[in-house]
Amino acid sequence: MHLALLILTFLAAEQQRVAVLEFDAAKAGSDIDRTYFSDLVRGEVHKAAPQLFVMTRESTVQLLKASGKKLEDCAGECEVETGKMLGADYVVSGRITKVGTRYSLTLRLHATATGELLNTAEARGKSLDALVDEADKAAKELVHPLALAPGPSGPSPAVALKCGSPAHCFDTAYKLQGKDATAAQLKQAADLFTQACDAGHGAACFWRSVLYERGRGVARSASNATASLKRGCDAGDGSSCYFLAESYRTGETLERDEPRAATLYRKASDLLRASCAGGNGRDCRFAGHILEEGRTGEPDAPQALTFYARGCDAGEGHACFQVARLYRAGRGVAKDPEKVAAFAAKAAPLYQKSCDGGGPIDDCHRLGVLLDDGWTGEEQPSRAAPLYGAACEAGLAVSCTRLGYLYAKGSGLEKDEARAAQLFHQACEGDDATGCFNLGNLYANGRGMEKDDARAVQLYQKACDGNDATGCYNVGFIYSRAIMGVQKDEPRAAQSFKKSCDGGDASGCNELAVFYRNGTGLPKDEGRAAQLFQKACAADDANGCANLGEAYQYGIGVQKDEPRAMELFKKACGGGNKKACDDLAAKQ
Repeated sequence: MHLALLILTFLAAEQQRVAVLEFDAAKAGSDIDRTYFSDLVRGEVHKAAPQLFVMTRESTVQLLKASGKKLEDCAGECEVETGKMLGADYVVSGRITKVGTRYSLTLRLHATATGELLNTAEARGKSLDALVDEADKAAKELVHPLALAPGPSGPSPAVALKCGSPAHCFDTAYKLQGKDATAAQLKQAADLFTQACDAGHGAACFWRSVLYERGRGVARSASNATASLKRGCDAGDGSSCYFLAESYRTGETLERDEPRAATLYRKASDLLRASCAGGNGRDCRFAGHILEEGRTGEPDAPQALTFYARGCDAGEGHACFQVARLYRAGRGVAKDPEKVAAFAAKAAPLYQKSCDGGGPIDDCHRLGVLLDDGWTGEEQPSRAAPLYGAACEAGLAVSCTRLGYLYAKGSGLEKDEARAAQLFHQACEGDDATGCFNLGNLYANGRGMEKDDARAVQLYQKACDGNDATGCYNVGFIYSRAIMGVQKDEPRAAQSFKKSCDGGDASGCNELAVFYRNGTGLPKDEGRAAQLFQKACAADDANGCANLGEAYQYGIGVQKDEPRAMELFKKACGGGNKKACDDLAAKQ
């Protein structure tokens, strides 16, 4: 080894070291200078974490040469082993690809001691020049966790905390914020999560976002919740990246940005899978959600089931529930009632343990749902009610809706529509769309309060704005029929029916199809109408089946097919459509 290299290694011995490997550019063409991009990342590491020793390209080459390897041989999957060989604490690897005329640079940061994937980042460009511009941003995003890495004399002043380490702050806060937490305990938990988050503990940032979302220990604030998710994601927390991606995809708390959401889902998937491999059951569950929902590709329910099962094995109750749900729905697997019961039974004590032990308040609600809906046997609403009550009091709006429904129906509790109205109001104020819908129903029917059609319409619209498909259907129905004190507005009705249909309400699909067939509120399109009638009928909407039968009977938007029409009338009649029954009788 060269003397200069020996001196360099000695000077760096007391510092943690970062190695940046040569980036893989095999799929990017011959005009790529991959050295430029790796040097760019080295520069960003040095700026972000001056307390760390960044190995130069030359020293890396020399160390590898002494081991009989070349730098270009170490791109790809052997990055962690190469980092260990170099004596580095952290290793950065990257890949540059070209698809058509577009370029992409994907960066990965690993801790060599554990093999943990700490962060990922991606840059894209329509040209090589554009990629260069974006690479700088990606490099800064990648190396953010290193800014909090300890220097040669221990933790930096920014990490000095009253509660000790970031991990200790997090653990203490997590135990404080359970379902029975007092206002003082919640305030203390919020402060500790903030301290840990400020010190780079990604999971603490995630849980701080939960407190802001629900107004527990802090004033309710969607913007602060989102800011906490951003910080958690920057710190390498996969759950934070997942929910941040959801915000960009839905446009509910951030301006809708599907490309940004896609990038964050990919980052979340990498981080969650790595955490899952390390035994984090919750992150196994989130990794499963990404697969099931197809956020990084085609939906893959069988592979999602694998991750849910891993999470269940790791003791995550809600992962066990997801397995039961897939077997109940036959999603990616054959329906299996025995496995539904078995996994639901496995989830119940895990939920109970979490609920009683200061875990997420969501687990109290989830246990209530298992009992209320009879997942483990007969329905037990009376046992579910106190669980919903505790979660509702802790700020979980959906629990207020569930408890309100029990009061409205007198299920497991003495019927009390006035109390139901209070709970639905609380849920609606907490942005639970179903709570708004249910409160609208009470106003529309004068139950538990004085009848008020105008208020009911407002609440149905709020439910629709919150993506409640049935709320959208009601808005469409009201404006298409000019009832409940509103003027007829067919374009608005069509828009509401579309949102209802997109949200999975079969009746909304049928109504939207009628609009297309008749050309009311929308340009006439009989072919599109037939498709929507088919979608409604496939979801067992009797009116949709009857209308599709009529389309086949007369050749409206489809080729005329009398036998097919009769089959559809038979299905519609069985579903309660009287006109279909009459049409069948007329043919006999």
